[in-house]
Amino acid sequence: MLETKNILEKRFRDTAMDLVKRFDEDYNAAIRYLFFEGFEKYNVYLDFVADNLGQEIIKDKAQQIYEGLSDECKEQVIQYQNGARNKSWMLNRCNLKYIVDNNLFH
Repeated sequence: MLETKNILEKRFRDTAMDLVKRFDEDYNAAIRYLFFEGFEKYNVYLDFVADNLGQEIIKDKAQQIYEGLSDECKEQVIQYQNGARNKSWMLNRCNLKYIVDNNLFH
């Protein structure tokens, strides 16, 4: 039980408390850290980064995400652009929806 507590406390210090410190010291630098170093780990939203640092900074990542989609997902993008709203990503906040809504892919 004590070992589990120690593991959880370390994870909390290494994640949440680290982020609190980063944001307290330099808000924009913390966002850059999240975007460039912790994107997957922290499930960073592109709209948050764009709202704070500008849309230009996310363009390459948006294109990378789009290129990584399966053919099925790319077909869903076309359906979404044509008015479909039958998948959860089409209705809820997510990076793919933001990418498509803001035409951040080629």
